Amino acid sequence: MSSKKTVVLTCRGCGTHFAVEPWRRNKARCCSRRCLWEWYHKKNPEDRFWKHVKKSKDPDGCWLWTASTSGGGYGTFNIGGGVMWPAHRFSYTRFVGPIPDSLWVLHRCDVKGCVRPDHLFPGTPKDNTEDAAKKGILPSGERQWNHRLTWKAIVDIRRRYAEGGVTQRVLALEYGVHSVTIGDVIRNKTWKVLEETYDNLSTVRQSR
Repeated sequence: MSSKKTVVLTCRGCGTHFAVEPWRRNKARCCSRRCLWEWYHKKNPEDRFWKHVKKSKDPDGCWLWTASTSGGGYGTFNIGGGVMWPAHRFSYTRFVGPIPDSLWVLHRCDVKGCVRPDHLFPGTPKDNTEDAAKKGILPSGERQWNHRLTWKAIVDIRRRYAEGGVTQRVLALEYGVHSVTIGDVIRNKTWKVLEETYDNLSTVRQSR
């Protein structure tokens, strides 16, 4: 009774010999899945990283992460030992430099899946919020699901308070919000995004 022909290979993970069928000789790397996993993650992480990056043909275009992503849409990369990192943070650390303590890595291009180093820059959470607000991509004003005021109300609140004769407390009771909210509106700390657009639109409507 003849046995099946096999080919003896050397495991790249643990170095032991193992037998496989001839048709697997060009694909087999390790003697077990565990050895394969350990060997793969001991390889140069930069080599593994670039296998999951799709570069745009546009010289200034984004380099998109094609592997796993987080719930927020950011790429995730196994740097070894089962440790997962955001792909864009790994890119910045490896190809730009260390990330200063307590800072985030932000996107100039506003594409969450982009890992192109020169599209990334360090910043605080406040920088991130302000950058998003300037670009009009931060949900604010009437675009917030839980908003209680409208742009029409904001314009009315600011006009009435500027004319005098009404307090922030009275306006808060009238519009059903906290007096702190009215104070922030009056001091222009909130409801700033698209305000100029709204004012221009109001002017146009009044002139018709």
